[in-house]
Formats: sequence, structure tokens, C-alpha cells
Amino acid sequence: MKKRILSLALVLMLCLGISVPALAADSATVGQVNTISLGFNGLAVVDANGTLWVSDPDYHDLGLENRGTSPVFTKIMDNVRTVSCEASEYAVVKTDGSLWTFGHGYYDKNYNYIKRFTSKKIMDGVVSVSASNDTYAAIKEDGSLWMWGGNLSGQLGNGTTNDSAVPVRVLENVIAVSCGSSNTAAITKDGSLWMWGSKSGLCNEYYGDSLQTVPIKIMENVRSVNCGGHVTTIVKTDGSLWVWGFNASGQMANGSAGWDTYKTPCKVMDNVVSVGNNLSVSAAVKADGSLWMWGENDCGNVGNGYSGTDYSTQGIPYQLTPCKVLDSVAAVTCGSLSVAAVKTDGSVWFWGRSSYLNGIGNDKDPYDFAMQTTPVQLKGITAKISSSASTSKPTPTPTPGVTAEKVGGFNDVVKTDYFADSVLWAVDKGITAGTSKTTFSPNSTCTTAQILTFLWRSQGSPEPTSKTNAFTDIKESDYFYKAALWAKENNIVSRDSTVFNGNTPCTRSMAVLYIWRAAGFYAAEKHSNFTDVAATTIYAPAVDWAVEQGVTSGTSKTTFSPDTTCTRAQIVTFLYRAFSK
Repeated sequence: MKKRILSLALVLMLCLGISVPALAADSATVGQVNTISLGFNGLAVVDANGTLWVSDPDYHDLGLENRGTSPVFTKIMDNVRTVSCEASEYAVVKTDGSLWTFGHGYYDKNYNYIKRFTSKKIMDGVVSVSASNDTYAAIKEDGSLWMWGGNLSGQLGNGTTNDSAVPVRVLENVIAVSCGSSNTAAITKDGSLWMWGSKSGLCNEYYGDSLQTVPIKIMENVRSVNCGGHVTTIVKTDGSLWVWGFNASGQMANGSAGWDTYKTPCKVMDNVVSVGNNLSVSAAVKADGSLWMWGENDCGNVGNGYSGTDYSTQGIPYQLTPCKVLDSVAAVTCGSLSVAAVKTDGSVWFWGRSSYLNGIGNDKDPYDFAMQTTPVQLKGITAKISSSASTSKPTPTPTPGVTAEKVGGFNDVVKTDYFADSVLWAVDKGITAGTSKTTFSPNSTCTTAQILTFLWRSQGSPEPTSKTNAFTDIKESDYFYKAALWAKENNIVSRDSTVFNGNTPCTRSMAVLYIWRAAGFYAAEKHSNFTDVAATTIYAPAVDWAVEQGVTSGTSKTTFSPDTTCTRAQIVTFLYRAFSK
């Protein structure tokens, strides 16, 4: 009877349109970019050339270029770095750092709807953006967080519940942000999680019935967050995944579903790198590239073939524990009733309600809409690979009866790994050690503080000439203190910078730039000609040198993927190739 009431209630929520606030809710993270995002009526994809395409049918007849695939994608703009979709608009950050929003129409003064492509520039100097339910959040280059839009629950964090048409500065030193239906969550560079909005979305002693209209610190040691739907899901720095909130669809992944609200975080699994939520399902990408999902499967949006661990009296399946859906996943985005993922080869996959994607669907859901119950590849469209998950290769399946030879006493490094020699060299030279006596954590994301410390040690750990600390965000007790001063005085990081941003994930472009500068700023004899590395970028000569010297290569014949974040294994490999000779 409980499941019957639950299903009827969720049907009512769908009929009333309550699912709209729980749209993409993509997390925005410094050093990573979102190249796929699901909106209310379509999928947005940024391809390897930086071109943004959307499958939204409302764009097909606006005079824009269409790609004749199934589903049809419409070309929106070029030079796009990252995208996030909300209920009625899309937000993009272009490669020059400018932030734009756009829609497919507007209402005139007489309330007539005019169908026309309209775009608006919001601000410059932006690195990441998250949008959900008419609320927007942007992280600027200096780490400041700016928000605007709907504010019914105080989710703008400006101390009021008044909407704001102009961006307001909310928080400093931010490296990640996620806009939800009634909450916003942000992670600062020290790993602290801050939240604001409806107190029913907070946890532990912060939970309540009123509103939290300014940011409040919730917990520490957090690496990733998503507060889409009616739950908040976080990944801690040790890779463990935790969730709290409304369990109507089994979002707690504990084998149950009901009206209970969990204000104490529940641990779900380990070895996770990124997460996504919507109204009824959750998704987690593990370090080995596997995608796991759970929740209500009424529209096939769990992706496991319209099946589950439990069923309502109407036959709607609920997957109340995580199930593996896909391998080799780089990124995932959860729309209101559908899910999309990009694999490490750039292919785009889709499942869930598919009525707005012409030609996609293998069944009808209980509400008579087309649905795709298992992941299907969307032909004719590929996405740029940009998340740290894309660089983590799945762990090979051991051959029965054969034990892989371990390296350096680490359980997670074997002789056949491409980085095995690099790890041995780095440990032998004192550049870095394992994260424990038996683990090196090769797939863990490398931060700015870590790579500059590794780089400093590879040069013999020289004492900084000056003892003056010009950085406002580091102190002498930090393990990377001397490395930071050395990097600044040697122009490896800008001499004009007053912030170090040590917890910022290190990207491929940052890595080669730092290594190139430490090696002596040498000019390459020829250019690499990658389509995603403009000659005017600060790291272009570093890319040319790194490719010429064999430090690293492109991710394809034509792309370098400068925004892809680096793992510990990749960084020690770059250093080994650059300085071991």
C-alpha cells in the first residue's frame, strides 16, 4: 500500500509540473567543464571543436543550422567551453571567459510568445556555470561566486528571498557549485562544503523548516557535490559518496523508499569521482569509469531495462540499490526524466523519457510517452572529453589464475600500467609517495598544490630566495608553502598573483605550462596545430614544447583537451618524461 500511495503521489507531481525544478542541476567545477547537459526539452552537447549543439525541437525552425541526424541537433554557437541547462534557458561559458544565456523565444509587452533565438551576455572572466530552476551560479577566475535569478527559498545566498536580475557576489575561494531546486551548494578551496536555501535540504544540526539565506558551512573534506532534485549527494576527498534528503524514490540507495527525509548523510559507496541527481534518480561515476544508478525507474531513466529491486502495485520498477549501467563513462547529466552520458571516446548515450528526441525509444512509459529503457548511442554527435573521469582508465579484468605483478608495494599499481616506471621514479626521487602504505591512488585528481610540490621536488626542493609570502591563502605550515614561494619567484605561477588556489584541480594545460616554465621556457621548433589550442592562449607554446619533447601528446590527432583534469598517475608520468633523463 505504501508503494501504491508513493506512485500515485509522484504521478500527481508529474501532472502538476513539479518535476520542472529538478532539471539538469549540473555541478560547475573549476578545472572541469560540462560538455553535455540535459534541459527540459532537449540535450546540449559541446563537440571537440567547441561548437554547441542542442536537440531541443523548438530550435529546429529558427533559421539555425541543423544536423540531419536522429535526433536532429541544431547548431547554436562556436567557441563554447562549458554548458548548463535549466528549465527554459541554457547558460554557456565561451573560450574567452564570457558567460551567455540564451533561449528560443520571449514574450512581448502584450504577452504574445515570439519564437526567436535570443542570447544575452551576462559577464566576463567566468570559468564555470551551474543553472537550475531559473537560478544561476557562476565561478569567476578569481574564485568568487556570483548568483542571480529566482530566489524564492533564499538560494541566491544574498540574505533575502528577492529575485535578482543582476549577478550578486556571494562567496569567495569557490572551486565548485551546484544549483538545486531550492538549495545551492558550493565547495571552497579548502574542501569545505557550504549550503544555503531551504533548510529542509540541509543536514544534521542545520536541518529545519525555515530558510538559510546566506551561506553556512556544512562539513569539510568534500570534493564534489550535486543538489539536484530533493537530495544532496557529495563525494568526499577519500572518494566515498554520501547522500541525504527526501527518499521518495529510493535516493538513499539503502533498499527502501518512502516519505522519510534523511537529515543525517548516508554512505552509499566508495571510489566515486562525480555524481548527478534529478527528481527521482541518482547517478555516480566511479574512478574506473563505471556508471551506477538508482531510484524510480518509471520512465526507464535508471537505464537497466525497466527493471528494479522492487515494484509498485502499478508495476513501476524501483531500483533501490545502485546498479551498474555503463562502462568507460567520462561524464553524466540527469534531466527531469532522462539521463545522458558521454563515454571516454566522446560518444553520447541517452536513456529515459525520449518523446522529444525523434527516433529514440524502445517502449512507452506508464504515461504513454516514448521511453528508452537502456542506454543507446546517439549517432552523428560526439562530445568533447573534459572531466577528470574521462582520463581514468577502467581497471583491467584480471586473467583467471594469473596475478598481476604489483609495483612499489602498491596494490593499485601493476607492472603493465603505463605509469608504473613513473611511479617508481617519483617515489625513489622523493617527488611523491603513496596515499597509504599500500596505495598510490593513480586515478585521484591532482591539485595545483600537489603538482607544484611534485615539480619543486623534481628540481631538488630548492629553498626560496625570498621568505616573504605574497599569497593571502597559504600559511607557513602548509606542506606546499616552500613550493608555492619557489613557483612564484621563478615565474612558474604569475608573479602578480596574490592567491595560490592550491585545491584547484590541475588541468592538462596547467600541467604542461608549469613543467615548461620549470624546464626553461624553451621554444618548440614547430607548432602542434591542435584545434582546441588557440595560438593566443598562454599555454600554447608549452603545449608545442611538451608534444615535441614527448612529455605528452594530444587526446586525438586534432585535440589536446586542455581543460581535462589530470590524475596523480598522469602528473608523475609527465614529470618522469620531462626530467628523468
